[in-house]
Amino acid sequence: MRIQRPARLIASVTFLVAGLFGQASPAQAAPGGREWLAQYSGPGASDDSGYSVVASPDGTRVYVTGPSHGNGSGFDYATIAYRASTGVQVWVARYDDPSRHGDYANAIAVSPNGSRVFVTGGSYGATSLDYATIAYRASDGKQLWVSRYDGPGKGDDQAFGIAVASGGTRVLVTGSSTGLGSGEDFATVSYEAATGHQQWVKRYDGPAGGADFAKAIVVNPKGTRAFVTGASTRKGHGLDYFTVAYATAGGAQKWSARYDDDRSKDDSAHAVAVNAAGTRVFVTGGSDGPTTGGGVAPDYATVAYAAGSGTRQWVARYDGPSNGADVALGVALAPDGSQVFVTGSSEGGTSDFATISYATADGAQAWEARYDGASLSDIAYAIGVSPDGSQVYVTGRSETAAANVDFATLSYDAVAGTQRWVSTYDGPAGAADVPLALVVDPKGARVYVTGRNVGTNTGTDFATIAYQA
Repeated sequence: MRIQRPARLIASVTFLVAGLFGQASPAQAAPGGREWLAQYSGPGASDDSGYSVVASPDGTRVYVTGPSHGNGSGFDYATIAYRASTGVQVWVARYDDPSRHGDYANAIAVSPNGSRVFVTGGSYGATSLDYATIAYRASDGKQLWVSRYDGPGKGDDQAFGIAVASGGTRVLVTGSSTGLGSGEDFATVSYEAATGHQQWVKRYDGPAGGADFAKAIVVNPKGTRAFVTGASTRKGHGLDYFTVAYATAGGAQKWSARYDDDRSKDDSAHAVAVNAAGTRVFVTGGSDGPTTGGGVAPDYATVAYAAGSGTRQWVARYDGPSNGADVALGVALAPDGSQVFVTGSSEGGTSDFATISYATADGAQAWEARYDGASLSDIAYAIGVSPDGSQVYVTGRSETAAANVDFATLSYDAVAGTQRWVSTYDGPAGAADVPLALVVDPKGARVYVTGRNVGTNTGTDFATIAYQA
């Protein structure tokens, strides 16, 4: 199984975007209808891409962030606020590091009261990337603070996940950070939400002293415990899933758990979720398994842990119909805690979306839904669930012809797995358009997707779409 390692230019590989500020399209009444499209092209009129999206708690605003080419500054963070009902742009906030070498926003979160927006990613310092976490005032985008973290190895450090904890008083970020002679390590940092003051840092270097990459973080509903997951090298075993729990107050490690497919091959977790009761944690990703031809290829592997102790409750694996490569990239939970849903890419002759529902109690598979757009390559990146638990939403890239890739967003019935609707989007250049993130409106009225589309003479632009749920 080939693992894509976080790299110094991770945000620059074709994650591009361009367009108009807050351009809205006419609303459509039917479920799955596009209510608005908003595009953003940065001042460099080059590559820009929405990487992460979040909705305000009251459902009135949508915020997106990602890398965007500045004017002579390489990539900058670009964070944009839109009116949720119309897609009209409210504000844009950009961040360019002092060295002006490159900044790659990867993740976004909003405070529980909706007053602040927080973004994180990788930003060049004197010689290498550092974590850079920023707080903005949600009403107008005013920058409130910036906090940077440079790991002990003084090499590249890049944050990929962010969460808000303890009633909105703490912001936690996690990612990959260069250690002293240990290569890349997990590094999780807690900041005071009001000031950006660093409260604690917890690092993890796996037993092989090799590469360890944190990919995602989630906080339990009480905000007292944070769960971080990713991939960690173990001598003789390649990469394993590695999940660790920290107390949000003080950062004390509560437990850690590894998952290895027992074949000494690679296993990499990509997403984590915790149930509303705060009692179980679910991790998913890709785990190498045997193929019918005697080789190995990744399968979906979803693992449930007891949130209090880290004790493994069950493991559910999924191998697609062609026995090829299957990697889960997103996970979401039913509000009542009865189902956990995962999605990603699965070989079925060609790569398809594959979305699976499991019972949270024992990991029994409830249903499987596959999507093959034009019998070419389809990869689902993100998943969400409606507030009432009745619908599951998935988005990803769907190849329609040579050099042409579209957004594809689908809705499934959460109980039966039957497809309700599918909506596609082909950008103005008819080229490679890729959605990377999805969020469901807190009131259940809309589904918001962000990513990149190829613009006209602007490289790629942020493209954010609202669909009627």
